[in-house]
Amino acid sequence: MKIKTLALVMSLAMPFQLVTADIKGDIEKGLTVEQVIENALSEAGESATEAQKDAAVQAAVSALITAKPESASTILSSAIAKSPKSAAAIVTIAVKATSTPAAAAAITSLAIKAAPAEAANITSAAIKVAPTFASAITTAAVKAAPTTAHAAITAAATAAAPENLKNTIAAAAIEGGADPTDVADGTAAGNTQTTDTTDTTDTTDTTDTTDTTDTAGTSTKLPPLVLVGDEIVASES
Repeated sequence: MKIKTLALVMSLAMPFQLVTADIKGDIEKGLTVEQVIENALSEAGESATEAQKDAAVQAAVSALITAKPESASTILSSAIAKSPKSAAAIVTIAVKATSTPAAAAAITSLAIKAAPAEAANITSAAIKVAPTFASAITTAAVKAAPTTAHAAITAAATAAAPENLKNTIAAAAIEGGADPTDVADGTAAGNTQTTDTTDTTDTTDTTDTTDTTDTAGTSTKLPPLVLVGDEIVASES
């Protein structure tokens, strides 16, 4: 039984090993961020689930930022623009690598500018990863997003924020420039929403992203990300 189980685990890990190996090779060839992301998705296969595609994109982003830490902002923006459906997954690992509200807010802002249609999902993902930064993330999200997304952002932020911080979201949205009417509508909608147990944070943690990438010798965990001026860069410590 142990032998059969090990064989099954190895068979499941092999496709991801091939993907991560190709990612490293693409980076060494000097391919653009967009090309690396496109190839990672292609290697994942047309039959890949959304979670598997997200994992492939996360691995590519991690490898790219590790290779070019000074270009983290450009890599994040380009990767999200190339694969907007994976925006929340990318933001999840990026915000996890931050330790300040300013950095988390900057990542949220650049992500929304790269994929404005995903503004609400990006905001929700960022807050679920860093709930204590909810206000800063909400303000940054509203500033970066088109006016038409302000109510949805407020709703997503309100739903994602912990109970003790939900009452700060409205003020944060207004600070970002949202119309009070949109904020009121968003707050009401957010308070009626329940947190999805398959949210971005949980999906990242439960889709074997960590186990498969570790097996393949590649991790989707990013090096620490810090804000230097207006740019997000990776730090060695």
